[in-house]
Amino acid sequence: MTLTVIFSAIPFAFSPEDAISHIGVSASMAGYVGRSTMGHPNVPFTAAIASILAKYFPMSGFKPLQPTRLQPLYFPTWFVHAELKATAWLSSEAGAEEPQSRTVTVQFEDLYLPGINLDFGRILVRDPPQYIELAKPFSPNLAHQWGHDVMCLPYNILPFDILDRTHTLSYTDAVINENMRFNPQSVKMNLAACYPVLLPVYLAQYVSREPWPPVTIILAAHSDPGVHYIHIPHPDAEDNVRLPFEELVAGQDDYIEIGSTPEDAQARAIVVNPTGENISDGLSSWLNDKLQQRNAPVSLAAGHPINLEDPRVREWTQEEVDPVYNWLRKDRARTFVRKEILKNTNLDESEITTVAKVQGERGFAVDLLKAFLKGDAEWQETRAASVPEWWKKWEESQKPRRSTR
Repeated sequence: MTLTVIFSAIPFAFSPEDAISHIGVSASMAGYVGRSTMGHPNVPFTAAIASILAKYFPMSGFKPLQPTRLQPLYFPTWFVHAELKATAWLSSEAGAEEPQSRTVTVQFEDLYLPGINLDFGRILVRDPPQYIELAKPFSPNLAHQWGHDVMCLPYNILPFDILDRTHTLSYTDAVINENMRFNPQSVKMNLAACYPVLLPVYLAQYVSREPWPPVTIILAAHSDPGVHYIHIPHPDAEDNVRLPFEELVAGQDDYIEIGSTPEDAQARAIVVNPTGENISDGLSSWLNDKLQQRNAPVSLAAGHPINLEDPRVREWTQEEVDPVYNWLRKDRARTFVRKEILKNTNLDESEITTVAKVQGERGFAVDLLKAFLKGDAEWQETRAASVPEWWKKWEESQKPRRSTR
């Protein structure tokens, strides 16, 4: 069967030689800092100095530490734009009265997820590509760049399958924090689009002397050389040898980040109803914790062949993305107006849906509320009309078919 979905791929922005020069300092320091049981450094000090000079003084003629193996590969990833709704229980403060049941609407814009169940995918998605213009439709010529064959990894994670599995979560797993929990079976999509994007990555492996384990460095190559990760095998057994370099790094993560990812690169959940930054922050924190857990991509993999012919799988182009962006942001604008009314009139969230409850000393808000509610009805019609056609067709396909008998 020939797939009709068009995969987007970002060309490698720099050569393997540039990658080796960029990560050489990290590789040499990881190998040099600490000595073997015989007192010999894993990497000679001269190699570490040469790597520094090669990176910062490229015309000096020095060569960086060379990896035992360097593999360019295309790592499958997903961009996700979605609006979900679910029944949730919210309380304003810990220890407050019994939480109230509410219908909560949440948006995800540019949620970036791994597309294959390899654990290092969870660190690659910390720094998503920023410019859609960089992507090209994948073609065979992209499988060979900078004089090297590029390994193309297959997809075995589909975001829609992840959403389906939320329905089977226990109520314990659905606790966001002490102020919020949701009903897993109530989660429903208002709109969702997933865009497959092949991310260029260099994997470099440096084999150390015994007894030290090899060092693997992971470097995304969609833009200028930047943040990269040193992979440290997780010591599940006490007799596993740890690189002494790890002792210099705060925390005990199994991937050591060299450089820093943008703060806004973290997954962000935007709660558009009810309003409240604390609700969005709490949900975003919970989501990031889940996605960054060790072996999280392994748990996301589908137990069956994924359906890349799903009409909700779209090409990552401006023409495909803009209609979904616009649909999502229409609700964002409405949320902003509602938030301002609440802030300036001291009304409760429950009172914003009716004018009848605004009485006495709050009467000054009646005209403001009437204008909002009138505009809200018009907004509902406009937004419904702007739903992408492919989504309408998908929803129609989900309706039970009547028997022709």
